[in-house]
Amino acid sequence: MSNLQPAKARLSGVAKELRRQWLDVKDTWRDAKCDEFERLYLEELFDEVGNAVTAMDDLNKILKKIREDCTADAEITGR
Repeated sequence: MSNLQPAKARLSGVAKELRRQWLDVKDTWRDAKCDEFERLYLEELFDEVGNAVTAMDDLNKILKKIREDCTADAEITGR
């Protein structure tokens, strides 16, 4: 079965890098369009990345439980 930890780490890392680069851009782009772009696109994107990371954690817990249950069942049935 799969472990979502590498995908979670990659997503988190890419989002962190994007945020860092965005802060660099904001140092030179300071107008209403900058604020609008951030509000319309980046705030939602970063919120959704946070939601995705949380969902990946939840799914990892479920996958771990499934693995444990299957292992226990296999030991009981001898398969």
